[in-house]
Amino acid sequence: KSKGKPSGPLDVSLSVPLSVPLSGPLSGPVGGPVSGGPTQSVNDVVQLYFQAAYCKRKLDRFMAKVVDSAGLAPDQLVPSTLKHPTRVLEKVSICQKQHRFRYDHVLDYARCAVCCDGLEQTVAVLKALIFWKTTNPEAERSPFEIVSITDTWHHQRKDGWADVTLIGFMSNDPHQHKCEVQLRLKRLVTIWQELGGLLWDERRRAPAEALEVARERMEAADLRRGEAVARGLERAVEGMMMEAVASVEKRSGGQSSRRGSRRGSKQELGE
Repeated sequence: KSKGKPSGPLDVSLSVPLSVPLSGPLSGPVGGPVSGGPTQSVNDVVQLYFQAAYCKRKLDRFMAKVVDSAGLAPDQLVPSTLKHPTRVLEKVSICQKQHRFRYDHVLDYARCAVCCDGLEQTVAVLKALIFWKTTNPEAERSPFEIVSITDTWHHQRKDGWADVTLIGFMSNDPHQHKCEVQLRLKRLVTIWQELGGLLWDERRRAPAEALEVARERMEAADLRRGEAVARGLERAVEGMMMEAVASVEKRSGGQSSRRGSRRGSKQELGE
C-alpha cells in the first residue's frame, strides 16, 4: 500500500525468509544478540567524530548502489552529514541517568536518508539492504552490517512522524562505527519542510526535553524528600521504643524495690 498507514508489518520477504524482527535489535556482528542495544566502540567524542568522517564517504557510496538496485532515482538519496556537536551534547545531557554524558550511546554522528515516494519504495530499499549478499552473490559479505531497525510506522511517535531507521556499520570499518540510515516518506518530508524543517524540530523538541529533565529532577527531589521523611519516622519510632523500654525498666525497678522493702518489714515483724 502506498497511501495511509500499512495494515501489518512491512513485507520484506524474498526467496530467503527474514529470520529477524523488523523492529528492534538484530544479531550482533559476532552472531550473538545485542544486549541493551548497540553502542559505539569508544566514549571519546573527538574520536567518534573522526570515525564518523572516515565512514561517511563509504556509506554514501554504498547507499548510492542500494538506491540504484532498488530502482530509485539518484536524487532520492540525501548524502550523509555529521551531526552538529550542540545536538550531540543535548542528547547526552537529557538521556537516562545511567547513560548521561555517554557519547558512545549516540549512534547517528554520520547519517544519511532516502526519500521514498511510497511504502513500495521503502520496502524495495529494505530488501536491497537486508538481502544485499543474497542478491549480489559475488560479494563475500554485505558492505553494511545492520544491528538494529526501528519501524515507527507501527510504533508511531507522538508528533506523528513515521519512518524506518536502520543502525549499522560498514563491514570493512575497523572501528565498526555505528551510523544511521533513514528511509523517509517524501510527502512527510514536504510537510516537515513547510513547518520549518530543522527549526521546527528544535522548537518542538526543546519544550518536551525541558519537561523531561524537570520531571526527572522533581522525581529525584520527591525521592529525597521521601527518604528524609522515612529517616525521620525511623528516628521517631526508635525514640518511642527507647522511651517504652525505659518506662518498663522503671516500673520493673520500682516493683523490685517495693518487694524488697516488704520482705524487710516481714522479717522485722517476725523477729
